[in-house]
Amino acid sequence: MTVPLLTVWGVAGLAYVIYRPVHTVALWAWEYYQRATELLTEAQERKAELERVLEDQARANLQLARLNSLAQRLRRAAEEARVAKEQFVANVSHELRTPLNMVVGFTETMLQAPEIYGGRIPPAFLADLSVIQRNATHLAHLIDDVLDPIPFK
Repeated sequence: MTVPLLTVWGVAGLAYVIYRPVHTVALWAWEYYQRATELLTEAQERKAELERVLEDQARANLQLARLNSLAQRLRRAAEEARVAKEQFVANVSHELRTPLNMVVGFTETMLQAPEIYGGRIPPAFLADLSVIQRNATHLAHLIDDVLDPIPFK
């Protein structure tokens, strides 16, 4: 009875010696499998997040392109408005200054050289010419102030 008992115990011991490393390897394999599964899940989540970020970036790029296009159109419109303003100011300047300069010039000539106009000019007429010249000069300065402002940049 000892021999069978020793045989059973020997077989059990041998099975334990063989089972222990196999069990350890199986545990390691299971832990590595679980860790790999966790890493795979994390990688899939990061991939999904990256795809969302790429979609957001594509939308942002599209919005930026639209805003750049709008800015260019607005810049062109502003430039056209500036050119139109400059043309308007030039036209108004010419239309106002030309006749006003003639009034100032003729009144100045009449006041400084009345003999050109046939002799002596009555003092009341000279006083009126002086008022006309003073007011025309004042108006010319006002027009200069309005039409020649500090240029826009």
